[in-house]
Amino acid sequence: MLITCHMMRHFAIDTFYDGLIYGHCDVALRQPITASRDDYHIYLKNCDRIFISPMQRCHQTYAFLSSTVDYNQINDLREQNFGWLEQQKWSDIEKSHPEFYHNFWQDVVNHPIIDGETVKIFFQRVAKALHDIKNICIEKSYKNILIISHAGTMRAAHAYFAAQEKKQEELSEKHILQSMEHHWKYGEIITYHWEIL
Repeated sequence: MLITCHMMRHFAIDTFYDGLIYGHCDVALRQPITASRDDYHIYLKNCDRIFISPMQRCHQTYAFLSSTVDYNQINDLREQNFGWLEQQKWSDIEKSHPEFYHNFWQDVVNHPIIDGETVKIFFQRVAKALHDIKNICIEKSYKNILIISHAGTMRAAHAYFAAQEKKQEELSEKHILQSMEHHWKYGEIITYHWEIL
């Protein structure tokens, strides 16, 4: 059995948050939405199920795209919790907290964030969510799914599928760091597969 998993980043957010860290902030989409539904028809026409993050920007993206395919909300698909960094700019943090800024980027995978989660814990959370989604697909015989989430979640998914490809259960630091180099635009989709023997 082959399960095709399309990972999509939500559409563009409200311009107020441009340049800000907004991981767990429940940000709305920019209105009006300028995307074309026709661009996504190929991903929806044979879609068995859509899985979405609980954040309103993902719910709004789903509502814009589909009224025919049902969805599951998966809480662990939400973006990284940046704790005290939320709603700030990295450039401002570099100026106001230079020691934290330097130490964070020296060990970006493991450096703690007050009231937030490390990159490693975030990636592990998303890996668990994807494992759970795979099991739902097996149980329900879903062969083609769409996941609407966030840029960070997509990076975590990239690391997860890279580890799966190498038959590794645990995410390595190398996989995490390599995935962090990827950047997906609003509304962009990347496709992965699970091969179930």
